[in-house]
Amino acid sequence: MTFAPQPGKTVSHTRAVLVTTGLVAAVMFVQIIISFIVSVMYSIGFSGGEALRYMDSTAVSSFSGIITSLLPVAIGVFVGFRLIAPITAGLSIIKVLIRAVIATGIAAVVALIISVLGAILSLLVDLVSGDSDIGGSGFLSALANGVGTFVGELPLVALAAVLLWLWLRKSDAAATRG
Repeated sequence: MTFAPQPGKTVSHTRAVLVTTGLVAAVMFVQIIISFIVSVMYSIGFSGGEALRYMDSTAVSSFSGIITSLLPVAIGVFVGFRLIAPITAGLSIIKVLIRAVIATGIAAVVALIISVLGAILSLLVDLVSGDSDIGGSGFLSALANGVGTFVGELPLVALAAVLLWLWLRKSDAAATRG
């Protein structure tokens, strides 16, 4: 069993993986936008618009998901499906799903690393500013972000893996016919 793409299929395989990664990122971006809109609507409904003064913090927290969630998943999907455990047309569905779990695991590790770096930066800022309330909650939050990325994005990545596999099978079948 080889983990490399088939030699004659590298260009189309790379293109298919890039399209799949782009679609996963697009779905996640739409989720972030919808989450932001729901937060704003809740703020307006709950406080009569008074909470709109804090719109910048709502926007920052909503769009920080791009760095802490979308980017790691996009990296995990691409690296997983292209380099570490490529999905090819000849695989069984079980192997495709296992490779989706591997890609999601890569995404969770990347999310964990990004979150730990953020926690370290936050800790350094707290130390420099003389904040007396320095704690390790940032590291616990980083761990939760990594686990949350794995659990939350596994269904999306599994769906993307199956769709990529079906696309590659259809492409191979068309190439052998024509």
